[in-house]
Amino acid sequence: MFETTAVETEKKSSVLTRVGLIVLVLGIIALAIPLGDLLYANINGNVTLATADAINSLLTIGVILTVVAAVLGLIAVGLHVPGLLGSPRRGLVGEILAVLLLVGSAAFLFTTMLPRAQAVQRVNDKLAPFGTSLATNCQNTIAQAQADLKNAQLDAQNMADLGDDKTYTKLMQTDIAALQADGTALTNGLTALNKLTSPDSKYNDLLAGCKKDVTSEIAVVNNKGIPLGAAATPAEASALVTQLVSAGLTQTQATAIVGSLGTFIASNPNTDAVGLLQISVAAVGPAQPLGPLPAGFAEGFTAQILATVNAANTDPTLTNEGNQLKSDIQSILNKNLAPFVVTVPIG
Repeated sequence: MFETTAVETEKKSSVLTRVGLIVLVLGIIALAIPLGDLLYANINGNVTLATADAINSLLTIGVILTVVAAVLGLIAVGLHVPGLLGSPRRGLVGEILAVLLLVGSAAFLFTTMLPRAQAVQRVNDKLAPFGTSLATNCQNTIAQAQADLKNAQLDAQNMADLGDDKTYTKLMQTDIAALQADGTALTNGLTALNKLTSPDSKYNDLLAGCKKDVTSEIAVVNNKGIPLGAAATPAEASALVTQLVSAGLTQTQATAIVGSLGTFIASNPNTDAVGLLQISVAAVGPAQPLGPLPAGFAEGFTAQILATVNAANTDPTLTNEGNQLKSDIQSILNKNLAPFVVTVPIG
């Protein structure tokens, strides 16, 4: 009876050892896949990750396979124990390999895969959404407004050169509509920025700068952010009189128009792009609030003011800070996905 029990126990331990070997082989294969990917990328030197999905897939599969390898290693260790305790002893090599698989998988998981996955996850969860929000609500809205301001300046200057008041009025209606849309987009962008939280204190200045620049752009576009005082100085008034006289008006007519313009500016020391264009369209319209103007005069005056606004409408410091955020994201991806080459567009 005891001999029968011993034989059965020996058979059972032999079966468990064989199963343990199968599990061990599966674990080695599971671990070999992420290790093989790293080795191949390192040897090739030009394996690219061109999309966020490719990055997430690589890390997710790598972590899962490494965990599977560690679990299979643990199971293999347990399955080899009966063989080691039996007589004759069997499965020592398999047990050693199973322990190595377990320890190696755990080490690879906690020193390589998880730290890399967590760093990239931080980019996905915090830095990338932060950068996207800044691009959408700050960079893109400001860039569009600046483009439309420059387009309005170009339209005004072209019509000044042609002296075409009628076409100018049509063009300005289009430009006014574009700038009004910009004002709405900028206001919505500022609302979104006010709800945004910086993922790191090093980006606090970037976020604050975005809010400041969007607020300033709103003022320029449609919230009285363009001072007109410079156009009402004695020197400017004298130059305008000379310009009007050279355009064919009498000295009396030119002086009266410049006087009316000065009175208007005194009552409205600040305007904005939308208001400026609306005023200039009214000036060349039937009502002629400033008196009869030479063709192209209102257009030239408008183009001059917009040129001054556009020349000052930059913020290199904010641009540099935004570029630093992009550089930080790229650096994190490069460091944690090496030896793979990351070509995902940043910003």
